[in-house]
Amino acid sequence: MIGVTIEFLGLPNAAKLAGGKSFVLSFAGGTIADLVRALVEQRGEPLRRFLLDGEGKLDLAFQVIHNKTEWLRREQLDRAVADGDMVTITMLVGGG
Repeated sequence: MIGVTIEFLGLPNAAKLAGGKSFVLSFAGGTIADLVRALVEQRGEPLRRFLLDGEGKLDLAFQVIHNKTEWLRREQLDRAVADGDMVTITMLVGGG
């Protein structure tokens, strides 16, 4: 098992459903997509409905930041995570 810090940035509803704005989630390891699956499995159906689309993938409305430096697109969630990493989930905001 590894521990990855999950942070919800600007998502008070997700933080409420998950039980906190920032916390360490223990899971078997793997990719960021695996981490998201473990998160919704451990924290429940309401969070799954909030974060995932109908195909079980992270909804397009959300953006992932890995270790506060890498902004990842949804197709990049196959990135490996290691013990002690941080994954931030925030809203995707458009503008111009």
